[in-house]
Amino acid sequence: MNFTTSLAPKICSRLLLSSAALPMFLASSAFAQTTPAAPPAGETVVVTGSLIARPDYNTATPTVSVTPKDLQTSGQIALEQGLVQMPQFSVNTTGAGPFIGGSGEVNLDLRYLGPQRNLVLLDGRRLLPSSADGTVDLNQLPQGIVGGVDIITGGASAVYGSDAVSGVVNLKTKKPFNGLDVTTSYGTTEQYGGSQFDVNGVGGFETDDGKGSLMFAVEYTQRGKVNSASIPFLVQYGNYPVPMASGEFTPGSNQPSQAAINSYFAQFGAPAGNVSRSELLGFNNDGSLYNVGKNPVAPFNVYNLIPQTDPQGRPLENVLAGSVHHKSYAQWSQLPLTRWSAFTKGDWTIFPGVHAYIQGLYTDYTSKINVEPTVTSGLQIPTVPTTNPFIPAALASLLATRPNPGAPFSLSDRFYSFGYRTITNQNHIYQFVGGLDGTFGDTMTWELYGSHGQTTTDYASTGAVRFSVIQQLLNAPDGGNSLCAGGYNPFGVHPVSQACENLAAPVITQSTVVNQDVINADLQGTAFTLPAGDLKFALGADYRNIAYSYLPDAEIQSGDPFTYNTQTPTKGSSPVKEVFGELLIPVVKDVPFFENVTADIAARYSDYDLSGGSPTYKGDIDWAVTDGFRLRGGYERAIRAPAVSELFSGQSTQYQNLATITGTLSDPCDVTLPYVNGANGAQIKALCAAQGMPASLASTYTNNNPQTPVVQSGNTALRPERADTFTGGMVYQPQFDTPWFQNASISVDYYNVRLKNAIAAIPISLVVSSCFNLNGQNPSYSAANANCALLNRSPATGFLANSLAPYENLGQIKTGGVDLEADWLTDFDGAMGWSDAGTLGVNLVGTYLNDFKLQAAPGGNFTEYGGTNYTGLYGPYATWRFNSTFTYHNWGADIGLRWRFIGAMQDSSVATSATRTPGAPGQPPLNYFDLTMGYTLTDTQTRLSLTVSNLLDTTPPTVGAFPGNTIQGLYSPLGRLYLLTLGQRF
Repeated sequence: MNFTTSLAPKICSRLLLSSAALPMFLASSAFAQTTPAAPPAGETVVVTGSLIARPDYNTATPTVSVTPKDLQTSGQIALEQGLVQMPQFSVNTTGAGPFIGGSGEVNLDLRYLGPQRNLVLLDGRRLLPSSADGTVDLNQLPQGIVGGVDIITGGASAVYGSDAVSGVVNLKTKKPFNGLDVTTSYGTTEQYGGSQFDVNGVGGFETDDGKGSLMFAVEYTQRGKVNSASIPFLVQYGNYPVPMASGEFTPGSNQPSQAAINSYFAQFGAPAGNVSRSELLGFNNDGSLYNVGKNPVAPFNVYNLIPQTDPQGRPLENVLAGSVHHKSYAQWSQLPLTRWSAFTKGDWTIFPGVHAYIQGLYTDYTSKINVEPTVTSGLQIPTVPTTNPFIPAALASLLATRPNPGAPFSLSDRFYSFGYRTITNQNHIYQFVGGLDGTFGDTMTWELYGSHGQTTTDYASTGAVRFSVIQQLLNAPDGGNSLCAGGYNPFGVHPVSQACENLAAPVITQSTVVNQDVINADLQGTAFTLPAGDLKFALGADYRNIAYSYLPDAEIQSGDPFTYNTQTPTKGSSPVKEVFGELLIPVVKDVPFFENVTADIAARYSDYDLSGGSPTYKGDIDWAVTDGFRLRGGYERAIRAPAVSELFSGQSTQYQNLATITGTLSDPCDVTLPYVNGANGAQIKALCAAQGMPASLASTYTNNNPQTPVVQSGNTALRPERADTFTGGMVYQPQFDTPWFQNASISVDYYNVRLKNAIAAIPISLVVSSCFNLNGQNPSYSAANANCALLNRSPATGFLANSLAPYENLGQIKTGGVDLEADWLTDFDGAMGWSDAGTLGVNLVGTYLNDFKLQAAPGGNFTEYGGTNYTGLYGPYATWRFNSTFTYHNWGADIGLRWRFIGAMQDSSVATSATRTPGAPGQPPLNYFDLTMGYTLTDTQTRLSLTVSNLLDTTPPTVGAFPGNTIQGLYSPLGRLYLLTLGQRF
């Protein structure tokens, strides 16, 4: 179906026809997006999305406004947690960087295009990037200073420069005032702990003569952790990759005899040949063995598994879909955080016509992340000599039947004996802004400002096990007792001594520093007057430089810790010089059906030292048809230059999920899947061999691993991305002579984004699907295909391991849909003639996602992810999302009910299936309800409010084929939450 010509007009027409009835049944957003009142006569304001001040708030660019009260009623202390509940944002907010476990930062992502493709501003100026990909960490801002948020959901590079591909989030500070506001908040889950506490104070004063003002703010935030293992729904999840907590024997090419395998497992009921001689074998603590599965032939059973337990007695393994899976109790569903932040802003009039200002921001915060114990990586598999004293008798008997019985054998381990990895990120952020502005005559204004800022992230990880030390312990004739007390017994779960832990798993440290410098000068005003009004302009130039440095410790530089690739210190910078201009042209005024038509044209030229020059431009039309009815739309060309990390970063390892098909891992070399046994089986077997699949394993190879290590790296040959954005819509504010509709409005906007030369590292699931022609990308099954060239396999196990994912200019991303906003506020006193009847507000914001398509390489096919739960990029991509709120206010009190709707989604496997057949159930529509209550004490300026989120304690749905797996950013597993807030103005 062609959405543009078919579905969009139907949606728009139905909304228009029913606009009079909408206020009667619409339920609204968590955010009251009311149209701001017009400024006083003669005053101009700077509208987000334009460089030109104007005497109204109208703009042709779709913009959503959010107030501090709206953020508070979201029931979240953290700024980003409130914002990402809006349908325009992806729920994927966690920062990454070169760190295993993440950097602890939180980002915003508009339109699912990635947090690096939208700009985050403070009062129209760029905030400091928090990482080398250019993303902004919202942890750096004291929430108390935020007086409102404007969100442009469309390209804005011509106005604000590179990175504004999907839009702009402009955080606006509170206006200067005399006094002090203190707000204290306390929140907690009903069942799982994880309390949060925040206190912030915002004060200020203005001079008596009105020539100067000062605002200052201090905030402290403390957030406790919530362990996923305490949540019954999440603790079901067992789909963690091999190896097991107890370690595994990896047969490789020097395999035990099939007869010996048959004889051993016959005692547990296994038919002859059911357990293959190439199958991975796990170790029970009593010295016996179990087969990890999945068996190459039916029945798909696991034999003799005696699940290991953690110190709390919880099982560490379970059986799903015919194979053993490790159960994790490490992950935290809510990360602990401690943060201090301070902000100050001052301005004064130096002399008539010249005004100076300064601004300072400092934040220091520490976050922690818990992740699984270290695992052996695909290219770091230790070997065990047959002289190791800990080898159990059952394994020794099988080893003796190998063609080379005395040869060392490979061992895969999860190193559970060394504990979970706890990662501490310490972030230190500061930014200073200073500038001058003034006027020329009655119609011109000018501004000159500069800013400098720095983000330093210090990373430390405990539990990161070193390959070289493990190999020494395994080779030692005494099992390593001479190196540290007790040595290391890998055959089962056997805790090591503190001395061995200190030797094999010292603290691993890394550090990154990101600096940003900006100088900007602009001039704006009225050029001359046309029949329809003043022609306004803006001209300017700026210089911007983002510099990046990364320093890993000596252990990482040597590549010794498991899962850490060898990395060297790296640094680089990406300077750019720009010139820009904008025209606001009045076209028609006071003509029937053309009450006011204004064109907004802007252009910018950016000259990057590394990637060269790139132009951006836009053209928008704002057409007031009649009183209360406006049409708007336009086209924007946006760019994003390569970030310094995409240009200069060294190799770093990520673990990515393979897509699932019918609940089974989608490695096409798996002999239990239809690919190697299908019509194109010969070609697929040849591709497997070309990637390093050992011939001795190919006929019995099965894959029990849902994750694979992927190596990412920078690329200095990258070119800027280029995006074309089209928007078109209408705004309707009924002008009926009735108090029911004096405060009603509705807007509908269609958007369409086409991003070319997209800079990304292709997700491993898409690389595999494309290489093996599961989605039609390699019809000749050529081993020279660009996707196949990225894949590598472990020579010991045949598993995909350390496949390459350098940043590249790939194909395209296409996405489009419709945004809807509606507001209605009525005063019952005037509408119904009742005295002291109060007011009722109804608000809604929603998004329909028509498509989200990814083209992996220029000229290739597009893969449709819209409507699926795919999280490999920036999803999931629910087709429908909307938020709604009813709020009643009277006698200083208000009560509100918020409804958050998340539409149904298909399983992500449908995207990579040639027949568009999902391999696992999708998710049904889900509804969340939140209750808000507040009361303001008369004459005291004291306000108390309570928010109950997830009022009905809705259980999250299962995502994929394994119980307990869900998308925690979208579906809250924390149950019912409470937030109590007390505010006082002095």
